[in-house]
Formats: sequence, C-alpha cells, structure tokens
Amino acid sequence: MTKKLVLVSTLAAAQTFVASAQQSAPADMQKGLAEMMKAMTAAAQANAASAAALVDHRQLRELLPAAIPGFKRTGAKSERSGALGMTVAQATAEYTSEAGGRIQIQLSDLAGTGALGAMAHASWTAVDMDSESDTGYEKTMTFKGYKAMEKYDNEDRSGEMNIFVAQRFSVQIEVSGADAKLLQQTAGLLDLKKLETLKPAPAPAAK
Repeated sequence: MTKKLVLVSTLAAAQTFVASAQQSAPADMQKGLAEMMKAMTAAAQANAASAAALVDHRQLRELLPAAIPGFKRTGAKSERSGALGMTVAQATAEYTSEAGGRIQIQLSDLAGTGALGAMAHASWTAVDMDSESDTGYEKTMTFKGYKAMEKYDNEDRSGEMNIFVAQRFSVQIEVSGADAKLLQQTAGLLDLKKLETLKPAPAPAAK
C-alpha cells in the first residue's frame, strides 16, 4: 500500500476503533469517547469540504515512461481510492535492469485528500536542508521550477526523490541497486509541465 493510501486507511481505521471502543467502554469513559468520535467526524467532514475533484488516474498512467535507458518497464497500474471523504488518484510503474537495478515512479493527485492530506504529505516542502555524510545525503532543491527533495544511501545504493507540482501532484521516484544520478535522470524523463496542466475528470452525467 502506498504512503498516500496509508494515510487515508489509517484515519478510517482510527475512526472505526474509537466507535468500537465506545460500545464496550465503562459508562464513565463512553462520554469521552463520544466526544472524540464527534471531533474526528467533524474534522473528516471539514477536510472533505476542502477536497477538490481528481484528475482521471488513467491520465497519470499515460505520463509514465514506456522505458528508461538501461531499464525495462515490468509493470504499470493506476487507481482511484479513498475513505472518509479523502480520495487519491495515482499511477505507478516499475522498471528493472539486467544488472538487478530497480526504479519505481509514482504519480499522485492529492487534491482529493483536502487540506489535511496535502499538509501531511507535503510538509517537507516547507523545509530547506542540505545534509551529507560518508553514507549518503539528503537535500531539498528546485527541480525544473518545482520544489523537490532528494536523498540517497551510498551503502545500499538506494534513494528517493520527491517533487511537488501545482500544490496537488506528488511525484515520487525510488531507486535501488542503482546510482544516485538516476534519480534526476529519471525525473528528467517526466513531463512535469503536462502533469501541472491536467484537469479534473468531469463529473458523471445525471441520469
């Protein structure tokens, strides 16, 4: 399960747990649990009100490269899912090399998670950092005009790059068994400008 869907499912599980605990709790605890449930429901409703329509997940999938130099695409999928009024559209592709390297690209539209979801996922965009050691590095930067964060571990040759586009699209690239330069090289293959201009899917026609 991806990080975005973990956020949605965790909130749903928390609400279910509180509801269940309320039924079996002693009388003196039920009032507190009821207030907690009320607060969680209100927060979910307020967040749902701030959510926007999502782009079609198939449009995200179309932006995934058919291949990466030295790597063959071994699978691609896209989906739309959610709970508690928070929805995510995303597309993921996997690439492998004959030498055993692996690259994963994930494109997500977070607009359907509302202010709460976007804040939880993209909190790193407010950070300015540049750290390096013998074992690797972690830094924020601007990549083709977009806020980005990159980190890499020299010991296991794995890393990750995140790019936040138009305050709603998340681009996540992960590499393992591969050089750090592949992070930005892979990001350079993505049409971020086209991603930024994608429009939400039209609402279903009324019957």
